[in-house]
Amino acid sequence: MINAPDLDTAEAIYFEARADKTPAQPSPRPTMPTATSDAPRPSVALGLIEPYGGR
Repeated sequence: MINAPDLDTAEAIYFEARADKTPAQPSPRPTMPTATSDAPRPSVALGLIEPYGGR
């Protein structure tokens, strides 16, 4: 809570205090995992295709 006679003074006090702090370093961007050729392939696509090929 900031004690001030009006909103403009309260905002000035608040933002002046914030400007004195060192800005935070941005977090590193996440990277997407890369696919490897060793990854197993699913034999059924969402259960719509039968793996043995017949009807």
